[in-house]
Amino acid sequence: SGNVLLLGSEEKYGSVSCVGAVSPQGGDLSEPVSQATLRVVKAFWGLSSDLAHKRHFPAIDWLISYSGYNGILKKYYQENISYEFNDRKNFLMKILQEEQELNDVVSLMGFDVLNNKDKTTLDIAQIIREDYLHQNAFDETDSYSSLKKQDKMLKCICEYATLAYSAVENGAVYEQIINIPSRSLIGNMKYVKEYLNLHHPQIHFEIPDATYLAWIDITELPYSARQVQDALVKVGKVAIMQGETYGMDKYLRLNCGCPREKLIEGLHRFTKGIQSLE
Repeated sequence: SGNVLLLGSEEKYGSVSCVGAVSPQGGDLSEPVSQATLRVVKAFWGLSSDLAHKRHFPAIDWLISYSGYNGILKKYYQENISYEFNDRKNFLMKILQEEQELNDVVSLMGFDVLNNKDKTTLDIAQIIREDYLHQNAFDETDSYSSLKKQDKMLKCICEYATLAYSAVENGAVYEQIINIPSRSLIGNMKYVKEYLNLHHPQIHFEIPDATYLAWIDITELPYSARQVQDALVKVGKVAIMQGETYGMDKYLRLNCGCPREKLIEGLHRFTKGIQSLE
């Protein structure tokens, strides 16, 4: 990769990335061509047939993939994204590595032999895989995530993991942890943002740092907050509080601390109410 000055009448800069693909027979990366390639490149995405069969896309194996640019980009991440970005990424990567070891134990002896901390580790790893790493390339929103959005999601997962481990150390059992309502918040917040971006691009929402309430910005809608709320209640049959009640005019408050199925139904009703105003 590298920065380049583009040809043309205007002075514009861009970047060029060289990507090479190696497909060894049987996926054997120890063969000579693959090894010669790995000695040259500084970043490697290892595709996994197992992930592809599980419909987990992109099917990039996080255990064998790597980047040699982490040290170079560390300062950029700290100055432009978050000072904790690298630490959060490394913390969750360690959990994914532990998941692999625990899965080997589960396959031999069963899930019940694990202690509460190890069961919690598998739960957190599932959140990382399904709510953070999994993407839909055919979805306009999910096909790309900015680094700042990624960092906010990392922060949510790291805080959940820290609190979950702390609860286990203080005597909580695995079943208590997975049944708390806030467990689904990380995925729910991501779903709300993607849904609004896709179906209501004039309505804005940013994933909060720590709350189960989604504050939805309807400033760009050509309707008053009262008109929007009336349409949602009378047509969409969904009760959403006006932000004016809390000193935030042209905002709506949506409770995301609920099962995903209930949230999806609420958003569909939300769309029905908004469309009735058009």
